Amino acid sequence: MRRSLTAIALVVIVLGCGHKALPLAKDRLRPSLKKITALNNRQLLFTFSEVIALGSLTPDQIQITSGTDTLPILALYPSLSDAEIILLTGPQTPVEYLAVGSVFDTSENKGNFQRSFQGTDRPDTVAPQVASSRQGKNSRFYAVQFTEAMDTTVLDFLILPKKLYAAAWINLRGVMIRPVDSTQAPGLDTTYYCWLRRARDVSGNEIPPLTMIITPDTVYQPLIIRGRARTADTMLISGVAVLSRGQPLGISLLRDGSFYFEVRDSLPYLVDVFGAAVHGQREITVGREDTVIVVPDTTQLDRFIR
Repeated sequence: MRRSLTAIALVVIVLGCGHKALPLAKDRLRPSLKKITALNNRQLLFTFSEVIALGSLTPDQIQITSGTDTLPILALYPSLSDAEIILLTGPQTPVEYLAVGSVFDTSENKGNFQRSFQGTDRPDTVAPQVASSRQGKNSRFYAVQFTEAMDTTVLDFLILPKKLYAAAWINLRGVMIRPVDSTQAPGLDTTYYCWLRRARDVSGNEIPPLTMIITPDTVYQPLIIRGRARTADTMLISGVAVLSRGQPLGISLLRDGSFYFEVRDSLPYLVDVFGAAVHGQREITVGREDTVIVVPDTTQLDRFIR
């Protein structure tokens, strides 16, 4: 009897240990194309049944035709969902197209597709946005990722304090802004500002200007300067504030009439505020939110900062 109980106990233990976790079943389902949406005359949204391995997908894996004409695919990139991709194409027309191609899912299952869709001549009127940017401490360059394909021939930026930087496009959506050589490398214990003044997508829509801050040193505890800009009786909603001490050191875009700077010391600085045909200047220090009054003035921002 005792031997029987021991045998039963061993069987229970073995079975229990052996079934703690069932082996994972391999994904063998092939990805399928659920729909194609023409977002505008240059962008198509492809929606798949599951997450697509975009790293192995190239434009030549997909062909889009209408009659005897082929619609060129210039680039493709992920959308908001991992199961969606956006194709940048040549200009479409409002005719029926046929898309034929293949993709792989993350388990390396290949899915072939063939689907028709209606093209459009509706132009792209949505301004691109910055999806992400590299900035902050221990950085020596700026990297910007946009939400859509950009016109790589149009990019205007400024670095303060002045350094000679150049832009190198990684792809149609990403650009690196970095020193042209070692002599222009950013110095330690200095806060640098990048003003991205102009960039546009392939349809000509321009991004709203923005500023980014970097500092090469790893230990960074900045002091903050804040202030406001006003005309005689109202806030100056749109404009640019420039921080200086003998030379321009930083730049800040007004947000609801307010500006913000990161600095290294509490000594006085000058802040110049420029708007549409207005200008004002004031000495300002850390820990005091002063107001800069702007008046009609023809002082040009470009001449001041360059």
